[in-house]
Amino acid sequence: MLLATDGSPEAERALGTAAMLSEKLGAELHLASVEPMPDPLSWPEARIMSPELRGDIRKRAEDAARTTLEGQAEKIKELGVEVSGVHAVAGRPDAEIVRVAEEVGAGPVLVVRSEEEGT
Repeated sequence: MLLATDGSPEAERALGTAAMLSEKLGAELHLASVEPMPDPLSWPEARIMSPELRGDIRKRAEDAARTTLEGQAEKIKELGVEVSGVHAVAGRPDAEIVRVAEEVGAGPVLVVRSEEEGT
């Protein structure tokens, strides 16, 4: 099972549901957070952006996702459920969530976004 979370209050409420489902189904629980990356094609300066700068932007985005996941994983553990893996990635959330789900062999995928992002 994969819980894709953005750390929002809505996601906080989904942690309990994910933990319960994981226990009831006897499924491993993986957590993912995807920090969106700017679309380089929308930037005129993308044509001249150095690979080092793109790499730095990606690293910062992944660090932000990892920070989100650390708190979420700790809360799941407090509920007495083991977290099988955490996946902090940067990119397009839809594509990255699917990629992580395939990578870990997740059956159920729970995706929670804040209402501000257009749930």
